[in-house]
Amino acid sequence: MRPAPHHPRVLGGLLAVALTSWTACGPLTPVEEESPRQESQSALTASDCFDWPMAGVQGSETVPGYNVRVMQNYANRGGASWYNNRAHSGVDLALNSGSTAGAPVYAVADGVVRCVVNANYPGWVVVIEHTLGTGAKVYTQYGHMNAPTVATGATVTRGQQIATILNQSTNSHLHFEVRDWLYWGGVTSNCYGPGYAEGTYQPEQQGWRDPIDYYYQHRPAFPALAVSDISQAVRSAPNRSASTLTTIPAGTRLTVDSVMPAQDGQDDWWYRVQYDGVNWGYMAGYWDTGWGGDLYMTEPRRSCTSSFNGSEVQETASSVPASLAPSATASVTVRVKNTGTTTWKKSSLHRLGALASNSISWVAFSSCGGYANSATDARVELCNDVAPGATHDFTFSVRAPSSGSSTTLAVQMVQDGVQWFGEQQSWNISVSGTTSVPAQVTGMSPDGYANMGSGSVTLSWNPSSGATSYEVYMQYWTGTQWVYYNTFTTTTTSLTMTPTVRSSTYTYTVKAKNSAGQAPQSAWAYFQYQ
Repeated sequence: MRPAPHHPRVLGGLLAVALTSWTACGPLTPVEEESPRQESQSALTASDCFDWPMAGVQGSETVPGYNVRVMQNYANRGGASWYNNRAHSGVDLALNSGSTAGAPVYAVADGVVRCVVNANYPGWVVVIEHTLGTGAKVYTQYGHMNAPTVATGATVTRGQQIATILNQSTNSHLHFEVRDWLYWGGVTSNCYGPGYAEGTYQPEQQGWRDPIDYYYQHRPAFPALAVSDISQAVRSAPNRSASTLTTIPAGTRLTVDSVMPAQDGQDDWWYRVQYDGVNWGYMAGYWDTGWGGDLYMTEPRRSCTSSFNGSEVQETASSVPASLAPSATASVTVRVKNTGTTTWKKSSLHRLGALASNSISWVAFSSCGGYANSATDARVELCNDVAPGATHDFTFSVRAPSSGSSTTLAVQMVQDGVQWFGEQQSWNISVSGTTSVPAQVTGMSPDGYANMGSGSVTLSWNPSSGATSYEVYMQYWTGTQWVYYNTFTTTTTSLTMTPTVRSSTYTYTVKAKNSAGQAPQSAWAYFQYQ
C-alpha cells in the first residue's frame, strides 16, 4: 500500500465537514460546518437509510459490505506523481476474495437515477439523487462499471443492482462517491467529476463527503444484527489497545446497538456488540490501514423502517419475594413493558429469559408455558401478543437453593434465534430460616367429572409454597369399586398422561413434598375418560 497520509475524518465524535454552497451546476465556495448528525433508534425514511454499494454472500444471504475492502480511502494524497497530489474524492472498493471484475453494484439507498454515461472513466458512471427526510438532496456516484441496467430518470430502491464492475485486471474496483452536487463546474454534460479535488482543496471543501463516515451515520436504525467477516477480538473500549474480552469466530452474527468512531485517534469505526447474549463489548466495523481499510463487521440488509425490539422491566409493579427459606418455592410476577416498535408474539419466540447471573431455579409455569433446563437456560412464554407500549405479566414459580445465604433472579427479554434486548433486571433474594412442610395443594384441574375424551390428559394444580416435588396418586372406578391405577412424581405443577383403562371415571389426589416432609393430600378430583 502507498504510505500516504490519510485525511482525518472525525471531529468531535461525529462527522463535521466543511461543506460548500452549491447549485445544480456544482460547488462554489466553502461555507460553515454542518451540524453533526446524531444516531437514533427511531425509524428512518427510506432515503435516509444507506447500505454499502458492494456485497458478499454470508451463509445463504447477500450482506452489504461483507467480503469488501477499501483499496483507497477518501481524501488520500499520493504525492506529485499521483494525480498531482490531489485528494481522492471517494473510496475505491473491491472484494477480498473472488473476482471483483463482474461483481454486482447496488444502489445504496432509494433514489432517482440522474445520470448514466460512458465516461471512459474508464467505464460507465451512474449518479443517483437521494432526497433525505429533511428535504435536502445528496448524490451517490458509482464509477468504473460495465453498461448499467438502469436508465436516467429511473427510480431505484436500496439494494437494487444497477451494474457490474468493469474488468481492469488487477486494478478492478468501484469508485464510489457521496456528494452534494449533480454537475461538475456547471457543465451539465459532466455529472461524473474529476475523481479528485482540485489543487490543495480537501474534497469536503468542494462538496464531497467521506463515504465511510456517511454510511455509519446514515445506516439503518439500531438495534441490529451484524456479522464479523473475520475472527476478531471483542474489546473493552472502542480502540485498538483496549483489553480483549473474548474472540469471536468469523461468520458470527451478534446483536449491536450503536456504532462510534474510535477513541484512540485512528480512523476506525466500532460497533458495540452483545458478545455472549448478556455482556457488551466493542468490535471493529471499519479498520483503517492508511491508504485503504477493511470492513471487518457488516450488517445484513433489512428494512429502514423496520420495527425494533425494546423492553423495560417495571420493578415496582413486579412481585418478587425478598427472602425464602431453603428449598422453598414461591410464585413471582415480572411485569415488562414493550418499549420497541415490534409486537411481541409467542409465535415469534418473544420470551422472558434467565440471564447468566440467574441462580434461582425456575420450577413451574402457567398454562401459557415455559421451560427450565438449568438456572441459566430458562424461559417463560407469552400468554398473548404484546403491542408497543403495552405491558405483560410473566408469572412463574421459583425454588430457593437448599443451602447458602442468598440467590438471584435475573431476567431479560429475548427473541430466541434473533437477539436479547431491552433492560436487564435482577433481584437478590435472601435464603434463611428453616424449611417448613409445604402447604396443601389446591386448584386441581380437571375436576367435577369433566369429560376428557380419549386422548392424553393433562392434570394441573396450584403451586404449593415450599414444595420441591409433587406425588400424584390415581385410582379408577370399575363399576363396583375404586381400584389403584398408578402413582406419579413430578417437580412441576402439571402431569400429562394417557389412561389405559377406557370408559371409566378416574380420581386423583396430589401431595406436595420437600425436605421437611409432605403436606396433607389434596382433595380428590374426578374426570371421565372415554
